[in-house]
Amino acid sequence: MHEVRTADAERLVREGRPQEALTLLADDSDPSAAPLLAWAELLSGHPERAARRAAAETLRAARVGERLSETESRTVHAAALAALGRERAAHEEFERAATLAGELPYPAGAFTVDEAGGTDWTARSAPPD
Repeated sequence: MHEVRTADAERLVREGRPQEALTLLADDSDPSAAPLLAWAELLSGHPERAARRAAAETLRAARVGERLSETESRTVHAAALAALGRERAAHEEFERAATLAGELPYPAGAFTVDEAGGTDWTARSAPPD
């Protein structure tokens, strides 16, 4: 069930329906959902919550050696920092995410890092109406 909910939530985020993704994953405590939840929070206009969740998952993933999850978490953390106007910290976190993505034996994280790094997050940081 976790995989199905996660896939549905990812689809909702990609379709521009992050609030619905948050509702779908509200009770999910699996660490693998943390980056997706952080994206949904960020895209729902809650960059502070996204930054906190992503920072915590970054630490957890780094500690246990989950490089892909760490890359994903660093990417959303960087985007949340950018949305909060913390440009320098965001740039540094994007750089760390890009470095990690480049070390992976597959390009899974690189596209997301590039796409998120090229987005103007300050324009997307306003909370929803």
